[in-house]
Amino acid sequence: MSKTRFVTKIGIADCHGIESYKNIDEDNSDGILLIRVMANRQRHAVLYKVEVPEMIDRLIQRKIKKRDFIKALEILKDFNTGLGFPENAKESFKKSWELIPNPKLDPWR
Repeated sequence: MSKTRFVTKIGIADCHGIESYKNIDEDNSDGILLIRVMANRQRHAVLYKVEVPEMIDRLIQRKIKKRDFIKALEILKDFNTGLGFPENAKESFKKSWELIPNPKLDPWR
């Protein structure tokens, strides 16, 4: 029996779905990502760190490649384990995470 392998990802999501989705070891720029998130909180942008099964990771990447950012986020939310947010914004990010994706939340739409 094969053991499910997981990958750790970091990225940005908002009311329009996944904006970025990278391997944790690929991008150590949490600070830069957090600045981008804080500049877009009106869209419920969050910085997330998750673990997902490799099979789900490939599915999310296919959805992103097809520019289906909303479906990619929905899949990520359904199949992630080990969800985490920066400690200094944890509560507000959790609230936004529950609301997204939902393009109607964009005040500039």
